Amino acid sequence: MVSDEQFEIRTGVRYDAHNAPFAGTHTQLSPRVRLNFFPDPANTIYVYYGRLFLPTNVEDLRAITSVAQGGQVTEPTLPERDHFFEAGFIHRFPFGLVSKFSGYYKRSTPGIDDNTVPGSAIVTSVNIDRVNIAGIETVQEIRPPGPFSAYINLALNHAMVTTYHGRILSD
Repeated sequence: MVSDEQFEIRTGVRYDAHNAPFAGTHTQLSPRVRLNFFPDPANTIYVYYGRLFLPTNVEDLRAITSVAQGGQVTEPTLPERDHFFEAGFIHRFPFGLVSKFSGYYKRSTPGIDDNTVPGSAIVTSVNIDRVNIAGIETVQEIRPPGPFSAYINLALNHAMVTTYHGRILSD
């Protein structure tokens, strides 16, 4: 039998404003919602959706980016805007081990990637029209009694660029 106490909804909203030279001010209202189901005290099943906003480096990297693009005048790098979805399962063992297994999907429009300036070690950010990232992840954390704890995080993901400056690319 399922009771109301076995479900929990966590909601929130975040407002971001990013003011960068040559790019102007970009804003976003980012809702977030997580639904937890607790079938028993040791287990949690959850689904999550969050709208994410990742600002760019506000230093004037326009000249560096122009060099990285072969001297072409480039558009300013804009903040990354993501739709992030995650579903997961958490199990708490009685001896202090917590195991988490999850799958996620992120759609970024625009996405941000790094580009190295030719002939240098300088790395600058560039926009990609659209990026889709899907992955699976596990986290194993141990919290024995006392002052020490440890964790290991393993993830496998795949990113697919669908367009880059108007050209269709493969993954």
